[in-house]
Order: sequence, then structure tokens, then C-alpha cells
Amino acid sequence: MADLRTTKFWLALQQAFGVGSHKINWVLEHSNTAIDFYRSGEKLWRQMEKLTSQELQVLHHPDVAKIETILSDCEQLGCRILTPEDEEYPENLRNIYAMPAVLFVLGSLQFINEASLSVAMVGTRRCSSTGLHTAWNIAHDLAASGAAVVSGLAMGIDASCHLGAIAGKGKTIAVMPCGLETISPPENEYLWHKVIQNGGAVISECPPNMAIDWKRTYHSRNRLISGLAQGVVLVEGRERSGTSITFHHGLEQGRDIFVVPWDITTAAGKWAVDLLRQGAVPISNAKQILEDYALPSMSFPEHRTRKKGPEPPVMAELKQEEILFPQTPEEDLGELERRLLPCLTEDGQYPEQLSEASKLQMDELMQALTGLEMSGWAYAMPGGRYAGRVCRNETNKNVDTKTDNAVISPSNSN
Repeated sequence: MADLRTTKFWLALQQAFGVGSHKINWVLEHSNTAIDFYRSGEKLWRQMEKLTSQELQVLHHPDVAKIETILSDCEQLGCRILTPEDEEYPENLRNIYAMPAVLFVLGSLQFINEASLSVAMVGTRRCSSTGLHTAWNIAHDLAASGAAVVSGLAMGIDASCHLGAIAGKGKTIAVMPCGLETISPPENEYLWHKVIQNGGAVISECPPNMAIDWKRTYHSRNRLISGLAQGVVLVEGRERSGTSITFHHGLEQGRDIFVVPWDITTAAGKWAVDLLRQGAVPISNAKQILEDYALPSMSFPEHRTRKKGPEPPVMAELKQEEILFPQTPEEDLGELERRLLPCLTEDGQYPEQLSEASKLQMDELMQALTGLEMSGWAYAMPGGRYAGRVCRNETNKNVDTKTDNAVISPSNSN
């Protein structure tokens, strides 16, 4: 990390221009360091395009007390502050429009500069279980092959990408739209900590305890997701959404755009077709991405997906809690599915928690989850969690017909 004095000058620049300002690029085009920019004084400052009187005022009189508060808040949170003068500052961000003046970091970002490839993966929160599995598999295989996976920690596709990368024993970056004192969404607190514990990072451009204009900061955050990567993968995205914002940022930044083709009867599928017509690259697995960058891919077992029985239907347009598969008898389940079934709860757990509880390897777990979903015993929840479904059979004595919230007792099921 840069020395404290240098960091203070970069915080002052962010204070003057705001989060997400393109004027930081101008500063480095005309000065080697933030301190040099301040030493140059108003003669240089007034050469900046569209410098406002308020920005000029803050440049002259930065709020030193506020800067000290930010430093104190970061110390309490245990987060570091990276500036463009730090070696650990991501190289990919140095070349984007509106590069960040500072990054607040929990964990380590060093790996992003060392990785052979970094890939951003984004998609909708209201996703299908097939979308969750596809995102998990691609992220897993990318991470296992040495690529860094970047996403936004949102519920749905984002969370599944982070989980897949962690399961692939790789590192992942979660980019937040708010200060790091806030875990957003709160449902993903477990995943937040797993990202850091596994050598990755949770980062933000926003100082701790900053008043948040959520619409603006989400937009600004998404430029960092694509900016950190060489390529952007869209899984079940929708037009006029956060995914589409990341897509447009990726195009502006010259990033490669990859799209997982989807059912054209859904909004996500129709938009995917439009993107493909615009030149996006269709992919269905990580190997195809790695081949485009002439990088080797590992050999992954085929049994991660269910070999027998119908594939889960596309459900992108439905709320997950409304999706019901016919429930099959427990004795017809496979061995892995029967091992996992007692571990499922109604409030849902992440795959890693289920793996630990069931003693199943992650590839076995994903196979079992797919089977249990198609058999009506489990369903995917927002945020990448999975829950057990109560038995819908009216003749089953274990169901409380008054509440529809009874816990299944697999050992007593008929």
C-alpha cells in the first residue's frame, strides 16, 4: 500500500471529483502522482475539461477531518486502501475510462495481476436452477484452470459464480456498490466471508459510511466488474438490467463479450440472441473461453451433471418459489441424492455447507442437487442457496396441511 501521505492525497482527489469520475484519468495524464498534481496548483487544474467551481473549491480546501475519519474507519474494518501508485492496484483498471482513484479492499487483490486470465461473470437475480448450475460450472472450471473470477455478490447468478470459483480452489473478487462496512445483500454474509477466507477479495470504490445513491453506485460498480477482466460472461441476463449495464461497460472498455445462449421464449433468451447478432461469442463451458485466449483447460469429470432423466426446464421467467417438480418416491432416488436429502433444510444452505454436512465432494453434490430438484425434493433459492421442499403429497402424514411448512422426515416417507 502507498504511504499514508500519498493515500491522503488520493482520497482528497476522490473527495473533489466524486466516485466514478473520469477526471482521475486526466490527473495521471498530466501528473506522475497525486502529490505532483497538487503541487502544480490551479494553473494546471484549470486546464481540466469542465472543472466545476465546487470541484475547484474542494481541491483548494479538502475536508481533512473527513479524510482522517475514512482512514480511521478503514483501520477498524481491517480494510486497506489501494491507489494507482500501488503495485497491487489492478493493471486492467489503469486503462479504463473513469479509473478509480482509490479502492477499499478486504482480502488480497495481488492475484488479479498474477492470473493468466480474469473473467467477469454476471447475470440475473431471478434465475433458473439451470442458470445457477451453468454459472457454477463455468466459474468452477475457470478458477480451477487458474483464471480469476469477478462478480458482484448479488443473489442468483453472481453468488453462484463466486461459489463455483471457490469450489474450483481458485480466487474470486466481489465488487460492492457501497462501503465495506455494509454486507450487501445481507443474505450473502456467509459468501462474503468465504470469498475472503479463500484468498480472494471484497472491494469497493466507496469509502466506509458514505451516503449511498444506490442507482448511481450500482452503475459505477458495474464498470469495475467488467474493467477488472479481459472478458465478460453473461448468464441469463436481461435487457435494461444491471447485467446489461455491465455488458455496455464491457463494450466501451474493449472487453470480450461471451454469452450463454438461452431459451428464446424467455426475455433472457431473446436478449441473448440480440447480443449474439451484435458479435458476442456464444459459449456453454469454460473450455471454450480458455481456448479463445489460447490457455490450457483442465479435464473435468462428466458426472458433475445428471446423465439420466430429463434436463431441468428453463424457468427464467418464473419465481423460484413457484416452481414445483412432481415429487418422486424416496426409494427411486439415487445413492448420492439419498445421502444429501437429510441435510436439506427449509431455510436453505450454500453448496459448501451442504457438502460439509453430507460429506459429498462438490461435483457429487451438484449432481445430487440437480437430481433432487428434478425429483421434487429440493429447489434453488436466491443467493445460490438450496432448500428442501416439503412433501406435496396430500396422503403423506408428515405434512401439516394447515401450514405447508412441515419438515420432511425422509426416513418415514412413503
